[in-house]
Order: sequence, then C-alpha cells, then structure tokens
Amino acid sequence: MELFPGNLYNFHPGSHTGQGTETGIQQISEALNDVLHPDLHTTVLLETMAGKGSEIGSSFEELREIIDRVDCKEKIAEAIAEGIGVTAISITEEPVLSDTVDVLFLGGAPYANIMAPELRKFAENLKADQVKKVVLFTTSNWSHRTVKALKKILEEKGIPVSQEYFYAQMLKVNSRTEAAKEFGKMNI
Repeated sequence: MELFPGNLYNFHPGSHTGQGTETGIQQISEALNDVLHPDLHTTVLLETMAGKGSEIGSSFEELREIIDRVDCKEKIAEAIAEGIGVTAISITEEPVLSDTVDVLFLGGAPYANIMAPELRKFAENLKADQVKKVVLFTTSNWSHRTVKALKKILEEKGIPVSQEYFYAQMLKVNSRTEAAKEFGKMNI
C-alpha cells in the first residue's frame, strides 16, 4: 500500500478475546505506536465496531482511549517546543497556566467531533493578562472545528490568536514533526 499515494488503511480494532477492554485498548495502541513511523504515507483510519460484548471500539470513548495512547498530540507539541528551544507542558499536568507568557502554543484533538473537555477548560481559564498571543495546533481530522471553537473562546476573553495554525492528521503525525518545528520557529 505504501507504494501508492493517497492510500487509506481501514483498521478494525477487533476483539479483546476475553482479556478485557483495558488490555485490548493497551495492545491496540501499542501496536499502532509500533507501526506508525515518520515516513508513513498511508493514512490509518480507526473504524467503530459493533458491540458484541468483546469488541474494542464499539463506543467513541473506547476509540478516544486508543487515540489518547497513540503518540500524536504530544509529538506535535514536543516538535513545536523543540523548534523554539523550550519544553512542552501538557495541560493535564498543568491545568491552569501559572506564568505570564508572550506566546502560548495550544492544541489537541477532538473526539467524535467534540473538543476534549480538558482543552476547553484550559482555554476558558486563561486570562488576557497571562498571554500576549496564542498559536493553535491540532491533530484532528476536524481541525477547523476545534481551532474555530478555541479561537472564539480566547478572542472573547481579549486574548489575541494567530491567524495561522498547524495541522497534522491524527495518525500521520510522525511525518509532520519537522514541519511542526519550523512552524514553532516562524510563530515565536
């Protein structure tokens, strides 16, 4: 498949075969992390599964768990941070901005076309005197929706938001890390 451009690989997460949902989700996300690499040209799609009892991916919550464990958002955040010579900090580790910053790179991905609650809460808790400019990034197939929603929240608070944002398709993040580094440098 890799030899032909624009290929899509439809991935059925499968069954946990009696090992339990948690074990199944962990094994699937580990397998995806093993096969996704910087030179991958094929887009991997996760398909929902009919809930027969042992199926993984029968709910958006299970798909979100898988995607959360695949190194997507973190890789882009880390690449942007590397490009500008700082350390990326997850909003789950620091849910409230504790310092005043000139530029804040903020991003994530929605699940089932809904912004991650922790991302929304972080944006809602930002104060205009804490940040001079926000630059957005996303690893979502519905990137415009997340960016527009974040932009609206921030601009209503009087926080300037860069017109440019960075997009890396969720399961093709590895091929976009160099571009993310450059994006960081251009927006600092």
